[in-house]
Amino acid sequence: MKNVKTTMIASAIALSCGAGNVLADSWIIVQEANLNTNATTLTQNANGSTGAASSVQAINNINLGSDGVIDTGSTQTLNTSQAITFDQDNAGADNIQAVNNAVTPTVTDLTQTLTSSAAQTIKFEQGIDGAIGTGNVQAVNRVKATTVTKLSQTISGSANTTLDFDQGSLTATNAIQAGNLIDASTAGDTVSDANVSQTVDVLASNMEQNLTTASLQANNALITPTTGGTAGGGGITQTFTNGTLTMLQSGTNGSYQSGNYVGVTPW
Repeated sequence: MKNVKTTMIASAIALSCGAGNVLADSWIIVQEANLNTNATTLTQNANGSTGAASSVQAINNINLGSDGVIDTGSTQTLNTSQAITFDQDNAGADNIQAVNNAVTPTVTDLTQTLTSSAAQTIKFEQGIDGAIGTGNVQAVNRVKATTVTKLSQTISGSANTTLDFDQGSLTATNAIQAGNLIDASTAGDTVSDANVSQTVDVLASNMEQNLTTASLQANNALITPTTGGTAGGGGITQTFTNGTLTMLQSGTNGSYQSGNYVGVTPW
């Protein structure tokens, strides 16, 4: 058993493309960021730069490769009183942006949390100022795993936080924007226990899709395999609470908007 604890306190964060480290074995990992002075922006290839592909940006990031276990007591936490913006424009394919991101074969026990303490907007933009490639993902809390046993994903900001999802005025295809996201979409992936929950408690959630193709927006989303898996079979609890919910689709093709979503991708 290995223990890792990371704490980050910063006034501002501006991230370019990055990726997590490859680890192994069973890990207890505690990651915490406190960002309370300036807004946080994650940008992938804005302003017409050459599009990146298969790149990752995250405030707290775990990547255990092909044989790691996230074990009991592991947490990823962001405490903030400032706005957060995810921006994917002029980007290539299969890029990921997240506050808390975890990639591992096995999640035994993990808690991912964003807590907002002041009026702010968490804004997601894909293909708004420049076209993007296929398969891009933006989420506050994201887990990609083969087996999930116990997992809690929470966004807490009931009195002051707005989620603003904006997708595709300059095309977005096979794209995902979500508050909480579990990716168990590969054949054989399983969410094997009832101790899996996704909770969004915010002031408002606004979703807009323009000219998107087979793309998804959701506050809570569990992506299951198209064939060959039993993801979700053990049970999941999804809770979405807010004061205002708006959804707008214009010129979309095979795209989904949902408060809570369990199922296959739209493509």
